[in-house]
Amino acid sequence: MNSFIRFFFLACCLLFVLTGCHERGCTNANAINYNVTADEDDGSCIVCNTTIVPIDSATLYLVDDNFGSIHGNDTVAKFYLQQDVLTPGDKVCGQPTCTITLTIQSLIYEKMYLDYWVRTINGPFTVQDSRSILIDPHATVDKRIIETFNSPPFLQLSFDSLQVIPQDNIIYY
Repeated sequence: MNSFIRFFFLACCLLFVLTGCHERGCTNANAINYNVTADEDDGSCIVCNTTIVPIDSATLYLVDDNFGSIHGNDTVAKFYLQQDVLTPGDKVCGQPTCTITLTIQSLIYEKMYLDYWVRTINGPFTVQDSRSILIDPHATVDKRIIETFNSPPFLQLSFDSLQVIPQDNIIYY
């Protein structure tokens, strides 16, 4: 009986030691406060999910106005602008921002080298982008941020005042 009590006491001590060595913390590897040594989640994880709310969009078309070109007076590209407000799920993850993104799609069967300028004609905000790009036939150039506004309130821009202009002759391959 004496050895049974010792065995029971030793088993209880061992069980207490093994279960008492847990470190509490954030166990989500996607969280900004992930604790690699934690083996018990304490509910403190902060995951930076961002909510994207579209505000406005516009589609502009680029016409090759060089009448000596193989696409003279043709619409050769579509420019798509999107205004979004990005709001982080937690203040620790940053402040809300407003972005203008641009996607360009070729509307022709040739490669096209293009110097373009997108700009506002008038309005309270300035939106402009200038770049030289090579676009494959009927390809779409991934959207990229061309403007970022960091100070709320984020008002809807008037895309009606935007225009797209070729800076030079468009070259076709």
